[in-house]
Amino acid sequence: MWTKARPAGVAPSPRCTHTCFHYNGYVYLFGGGDGHKALTDLWRVRAEPTAQGTYEWEVVETRGGHPFLCGYHTSTLVGHQVVVFGDTSLLNLDTLEWPHVSIDPPLICLTHSATLVGMYLFVICGHDGSEYSSQVLMLKLDTLHWETHTIYGSAPILRGHHACALHDGRLFIYGEYNGQEVFDDMYMLELSSYSYLPQVRVFVISCHH
Repeated sequence: MWTKARPAGVAPSPRCTHTCFHYNGYVYLFGGGDGHKALTDLWRVRAEPTAQGTYEWEVVETRGGHPFLCGYHTSTLVGHQVVVFGDTSLLNLDTLEWPHVSIDPPLICLTHSATLVGMYLFVICGHDGSEYSSQVLMLKLDTLHWETHTIYGSAPILRGHHACALHDGRLFIYGEYNGQEVFDDMYMLELSSYSYLPQVRVFVISCHH
């Protein structure tokens, strides 16, 4: 049953293309756009109401190198950190710091999907600012280096704005927009010899302060 929450306090501005994630009892909201400009503000609201049955928004002040203005990005929770991928930023939710991260080579991608598979972030398809792609990129989080592997079968057509989910050693992607048409197809990427990756859960994300 849907119910409409009415959080108290000053609320985030209206927006779209933002991301949300849950950590330590809070639902966080990050970035997006308001139709005129991109945003980098971070807000949170308790996932459970107070004893009085109310919710309340609060803006979250962060420190360190601020991320780029972003919408159409992804935010992936990895332990106590969030990997924001568009041009890649990292937020430590315990210290509320944006540490400097160095990724080689630096990449920009929007409207992609980013799915955590063990210590890898699988970034699939998306738009690089010039065109849509059907690429599959693997960011190894303990080194923050990109890896490429040979992928067999017929790749999805160039796309973005799709959804991706991991289940039983497979990545499922559904839907797409290629700049002209919206599609309803589904593709499955078999991890095959890499199907053990989801079992790898203990690692440290590389970052430099």
